[in-house]
Amino acid sequence: MFVVVGSGHAGVSCAVSLVEAGMPVTLIDGGIQLEPQTREVVARMASTPADRWSPEDLAVVKSNVSASSKGVQIKKVFGSDFPFRAVDQVLPRTSSDIGHLTPTLATAGFSNVWGAAALPYSTNDLKGWPVTVQDLEPFYKSVCRFMPLTGSRDGLEELFAVHTESPTSLKPSKQAQSILTSLKRREVTLRSKGIIFGTPRLAVRGQVHERTEGGKAGNSQGCSYCGLCLFGCPYDHIYSTNDTLRYLKTFPHFTHMPGVVVDSFSEGTGDVLVMGRSLVDNKPVTIAGTKLFLAAGVLSTTRILLKSMSLYDEPIRLPTSEYFMLPVLSLRKTPSVRSEALHTLSQIFVECIDPQISEHSSHMQLYTYSELFKLGLYETFGPLKPLLKAIEPEVLGRLNVIQGYLHSQHSSHIDLSLTRKDGAEVLEMKGVANPLASKTIKRLVAKLTRSLLPSGLVPVRPMLNIGKPGEGRHVGGAFPMSASPSERECDVFGRPPGFRNVHVVDATVFPTVPASTITFTAMANAQRIASHVVTESGGS
Repeated sequence: MFVVVGSGHAGVSCAVSLVEAGMPVTLIDGGIQLEPQTREVVARMASTPADRWSPEDLAVVKSNVSASSKGVQIKKVFGSDFPFRAVDQVLPRTSSDIGHLTPTLATAGFSNVWGAAALPYSTNDLKGWPVTVQDLEPFYKSVCRFMPLTGSRDGLEELFAVHTESPTSLKPSKQAQSILTSLKRREVTLRSKGIIFGTPRLAVRGQVHERTEGGKAGNSQGCSYCGLCLFGCPYDHIYSTNDTLRYLKTFPHFTHMPGVVVDSFSEGTGDVLVMGRSLVDNKPVTIAGTKLFLAAGVLSTTRILLKSMSLYDEPIRLPTSEYFMLPVLSLRKTPSVRSEALHTLSQIFVECIDPQISEHSSHMQLYTYSELFKLGLYETFGPLKPLLKAIEPEVLGRLNVIQGYLHSQHSSHIDLSLTRKDGAEVLEMKGVANPLASKTIKRLVAKLTRSLLPSGLVPVRPMLNIGKPGEGRHVGGAFPMSASPSERECDVFGRPPGFRNVHVVDATVFPTVPASTITFTAMANAQRIASHVVTESGGS
């Protein structure tokens, strides 16, 4: 039996490769899910056209959400914090000088709350990796068999291949369409300056889509443009690994074991023992398997590795991709943005390739109107809220937000260590700022300002917000892959030092953290490793 720990993106992607090859798989996760009463509300909305949703149900799914000029610190889904629940008690940790970075014990992991951005990595992104774009390419395509992906054949394809044969696009908002039109007029000039833009690649159903399971209204269609993306999609159009778990459960040799938190493992002759505890009664749980695949998320996977290898009080460096947020005003106002039928995920991807800024590309995602903008504005204006009310349509019709990321080479990092305190094992996390990060971001923003002004876009540089280490959740590389692994590195198939039948398959093994989106590559790399194990084990 093969054991997979974690039901997030990397975990289910790994499990698909194993199960489809005929391997018996048991997948373990914490099992925490959305509360039953909220599930009832979501189910009711899912069976109803969006224009007939009740104000009471809308109030539930939009509740408990706050935003500021620094964005949304804790992203909830349908008003619930269940993806973050119980981690403080079950997986104790201390943190200083870092952004909101936690493990999760939820079934489907952070796919419950992610932003659905799914670019692959480019050749430049993989500099210093022991695997290449060619190594990952068949697995990007394989992931697209079960994860929907929107996009189009545009300027982004110069850097990032389109790995789905028939890409579909979401309808851009009116704001985004206006911006794209302006940018396309200057596309040749922008490209000569190292600015490439295009339609975002999003793990969202973008057109009519037939499904055999589920039964929810809306599941047979693409995006409904109800504007709830950042609160949660009642129609399940945004990909969640719950979709793939349902598929995996159709195989008789697949077992889902929720409600267990894994603490450590040990390897014997030909088998692996996985030790954990029940989240229901805290009783010990032991599972024996022939192979173990760790995909519990970077923090939990690193914790399991440190305990299993008895690496207490020894600091581990966790690279991050520096995150920043920048408001951008359009000189041209778009009317009636608050009543428009639209999606509120990223509307445009922008890449900057400039050796004077970085030898690696920088990645940016532009967002147009969302109800969260309004919440953030009112929080920012504070006592001047009455003034904002008078000018709100003017501001919201021009306001856009860029979220950006740098390569880990230019970013801060986090020092991790596992310690014993008062009978508990505590993961200590301390952010270590890199002065180069803020300098690089400011150079990038200056270049953006010069490049975007002729297209009628004005970056609001005084409101630039640079996140703390770990903010944005693009982290990885605590036990990086290497062709010639040292004491704290894994081999190219994710095996940590001293272990033959244990494979780390999430971003914990990334040698660097490129600026581009992290999830798609984590899924493809998990399948690459799983496929190798299947071949090595004599499977199909």
